[in-house]
Amino acid sequence: MTIYLDYNGSAPLAGEVEEYLITRIKKNGPYANPSANHYLGMKCSMGIEKTRTSMASLFSVSSKNVVFNSGATEGISSVFNHTYHQNKNAKKKILVLSDIEHSATRNSASYLADNYNYEIIKIKVLENGQIDIEQLEEIITTHKNDIKLISVMAANNETGVIQPVEEISNLTSSYNIPYFCDATQILGKCNFDFSKIKADFLCCSGHKIGALTGVGALIIRNPETFTPLIIGGNQESGMRGGTQNYIGIETFGIALENIKEKTQYSKTVRNSRDTFEKQLKDLCPEIIIFGEESSRVCNTSYFSIPGLSSSQLQEEFQLNKIFVTTGSACSDKKESQSHVLKSMGFSPQVINGAIRLSCVMKDNVRCFDHALKIIKEKFHSQVH
Repeated sequence: MTIYLDYNGSAPLAGEVEEYLITRIKKNGPYANPSANHYLGMKCSMGIEKTRTSMASLFSVSSKNVVFNSGATEGISSVFNHTYHQNKNAKKKILVLSDIEHSATRNSASYLADNYNYEIIKIKVLENGQIDIEQLEEIITTHKNDIKLISVMAANNETGVIQPVEEISNLTSSYNIPYFCDATQILGKCNFDFSKIKADFLCCSGHKIGALTGVGALIIRNPETFTPLIIGGNQESGMRGGTQNYIGIETFGIALENIKEKTQYSKTVRNSRDTFEKQLKDLCPEIIIFGEESSRVCNTSYFSIPGLSSSQLQEEFQLNKIFVTTGSACSDKKESQSHVLKSMGFSPQVINGAIRLSCVMKDNVRCFDHALKIIKEKFHSQVH
């Protein structure tokens, strides 16, 4: 039996998405350019607009605010590209971002700093995994006239810790500073009220909730002033050129329709995760569970057991057909340690033992029991 515990990296295709695709293929389409003015093109376009309506409802915005693209990384690049174009003539340009942002955000900020004279100010992160909101307020009051963008994600991809985004958006909007929120990891993992986020930009990816890879969305508060990253035809109302990935967008819509059904299991998943972590602490009281004291998405457990390296534990899991990661999928293959855990103040020894388990949002969460069995066997073999 294969047990997949890397849903934060990418969720397998949702069952309802698989069924939809099989049915669509068996019925031979329709396949067409959604911008075409014939029946088949219009039918493909209708599928896009249906998903756009679902997305707009979820994020409490108008359909005109939803732009489909290839995923969160493109959305992030688009926001930073827009920021560059909006501030070409500014004498001083500051980007403020949390020290635990995804590599796509950090690298986009670094690109502007390296090539266009932007200054980056990092918001400190507390040991509980949340940003220091008091420091953010201090940064804003000191540099409010020069800050061109503030970027703080909704939930961290490694720890699952949920950031105080409502408080952040209230703060940024009161100073009229653009706020970008990466919502990729929170989507579908809790009953989150997105209407409370007054973000200027918000991005997400379909493959995190069981849609096809290569599709995402960028929510733009003021699309009429937005500078697109990809110039092409008038697709996406001119906000993103190129023929839309209409089948991918359709699968995103199917996955979105089932979000409410899946989040109803959040309490069950959270209880299973918490029970698993309690059993880990019984096994090894010295264990460190990252973000344990903070609000986290319910499907994520990120921990370090003294004396066990993450590579050893991951190998043991894989031998037993259990697939986990040592952190972010975007940095897993690199030799560098987790920048998230470094920001939280943990030592290299602790970080070297970090393992992340992220499970499916369903009632079938026996996967934690299988993982615990492997950890117990490995722990006792190391101790004895």
